[in-house]
Amino acid sequence: MTPIAGACAADGKTTLYPRVVAEGRPLEFAVADGARLAPGAYGIPEPPADAPAVALASIDLLFVPGVAFDSRGARLGSGKGYYDRTIELLRPEEPRPVTVGVAYDFQIIPEVPERAGDRRVDYVITERRLVTASG
Repeated sequence: MTPIAGACAADGKTTLYPRVVAEGRPLEFAVADGARLAPGAYGIPEPPADAPAVALASIDLLFVPGVAFDSRGARLGSGKGYYDRTIELLRPEEPRPVTVGVAYDFQIIPEVPERAGDRRVDYVITERRLVTASG
């Protein structure tokens, strides 16, 4: 169990993990014990197929990985767009998860180039600080 998952469990929260459904589609999130994660798409550990999926609208907090972030919440991902497509589904008029980029402090750069389809996060958390997106 990761430190974040352990803290969530200790606080009575349910931890979900992302699962690739198909290339070009948004991610699906499923309840799973971290010990049951198995290599999935691209060799990244993900919940098994029998782990129950959860509606995106019922998620409170969504951690988003990235290669780099800036103070506007723009992120550079790994190039497949899974998180961008997932964040796109979060409508501002509905209750939506808070999106938090997770990075080391050196991954915060002055400006991340953005393309059509890129989606920003609300916050970025590093080992040193919490950045509230300004854009």
